[in-house]
Amino acid sequence: MEALSSDSIYNQLPHYGDTILDCAVYISRSIHDAENQQVLHHVCALLNSGGGILHMRNVDHDHQTAEHLCTVNYHCRLPSDTATHYVTYASAVKLLSKTGEPASLAELPAVPKEFVYGHIEETLKQEGKQIQFKLLTNDSPRIKAFSEKISSYCSKYITAFANHYGGHVYFGIEDTTAAVFGEIIRSKDEVIIVQQMEKKMNSVLWGDADFKAVRGKHWDIQFHPVSGCPNMERRSVVVVSICKFPGGVFTSCPESFVVRPKRKIRQLTFAEWKKEMLNQARVKPELLNRFVKLSLHTPFSSLVFALPHTLQDAKEKILKLSTGFNLHPPSYMDTLKDAHLRNSIRHVLSTFVCETHLAVALHCFGTHLSSPMPEDMCTSIFVLSKNYGALLICFITSHANYAEVMRRAQTMAIEFKEKLIKRGGCMDRLGIKVHLLSLADPFLLQNFQVTIDAPSHPSTYFLTEEKMDHIRTALLISMASYETVADNACCDNYYFLLTLGSCNCYGHVSSPKSSGFMVHQVLARLWLSWR
Repeated sequence: MEALSSDSIYNQLPHYGDTILDCAVYISRSIHDAENQQVLHHVCALLNSGGGILHMRNVDHDHQTAEHLCTVNYHCRLPSDTATHYVTYASAVKLLSKTGEPASLAELPAVPKEFVYGHIEETLKQEGKQIQFKLLTNDSPRIKAFSEKISSYCSKYITAFANHYGGHVYFGIEDTTAAVFGEIIRSKDEVIIVQQMEKKMNSVLWGDADFKAVRGKHWDIQFHPVSGCPNMERRSVVVVSICKFPGGVFTSCPESFVVRPKRKIRQLTFAEWKKEMLNQARVKPELLNRFVKLSLHTPFSSLVFALPHTLQDAKEKILKLSTGFNLHPPSYMDTLKDAHLRNSIRHVLSTFVCETHLAVALHCFGTHLSSPMPEDMCTSIFVLSKNYGALLICFITSHANYAEVMRRAQTMAIEFKEKLIKRGGCMDRLGIKVHLLSLADPFLLQNFQVTIDAPSHPSTYFLTEEKMDHIRTALLISMASYETVADNACCDNYYFLLTLGSCNCYGHVSSPKSSGFMVHQVLARLWLSWR
């Protein structure tokens, strides 16, 4: 297949089985910050929602599915000896995982009892991870401007100190020499500064969206007079103290986005974001005594457990990539009563018999989708082909309602891809092209073979044997993993991979009712056996 230009991709958009978002921003080196944020929000939403296409001038990008929840801005920092730095995904997870009670302000380094103008306090010779200095210039006649400076500067250190060991920010001490000069503040202006700091602290997220920090317990602000000031000026050292606080402290809600119905993007609430960040840490130790946890790291991925060697054994015997007629489940053709439909499926799949490939019937046991097939659609088959990529081939009775059926087929493809990513942990770039084939078309096979020869995706979507094996693994996990059904709150949305014997039932069971019963029985026994 040939690489596509952005114009070619634009023309193919109606045929993609992908979530497609439109963004009015063009990517360029001179992009403005505001526009760049808009792009980031859309990209973040797609990464957290199973991937898709962002429709803008530079479509042929080179990013694969995110390995974890994508967050545009954590609004969270950690301290260094002289400054602060933003947290990473790993450090954010570590912070959120910490439990316990907040430390006391009394545990912080002692604040000097006296400050002398121009002197260096013996206990405050240099900055560190619990002490920071800042000398502000009060050029504005409005004390509000000065209070906003203190509030703004503290934003960096509130989270940095709270997420580490707590600390003090000293305003009125020069940060390079540690000399005391103080800030010019009138006594009545202290009230304004305190109000501004209280407003700031109330907007901070202290481990939980509903928690409110208390002055004097979790944070404090004190004004210490400076003696020996020139011209009898009234100067003070303002000390803002922050206690150590477990569970993560954020100046505002971290910015992470997902795609919602009608292709709208929505920012996650703090509770939603925190739950997903901690998703992989929800493993109960007793589970690991018998099961192994499958390594799935895509955003919103399920927690899937299996008996040792089950996944590898299933890969060797089920859903194998091969030549010839390779449709799964093996007995699926026997469930179709329409001879013309069966013959059409065989003819279409004969296109792939000379290459290593995999074909799976959707809307059956294991691959069942919540999106129903339109009345004009007889069946749909997912094909994974090295030469032609990933295809969703839908057989329809006629072209009468082509536009509506295509829209429904795209919805099915989006759901199927999302299932591969979130349930199966697929991390390889996967672009599904939808094909509608009318059983009333006497040239069905010829027309299909012409359309698949035309390039449909950028070169970065081309499939290699390694990618196909990864996608096959994700498909197997998504098909064979089911939620526990024990009537117990401790189930906590865990998924278990069926045993090899149960997986083999795919070829013999097609009724959702009977298959569901079998699955529930198997999982109930598994769940009760480890409790």
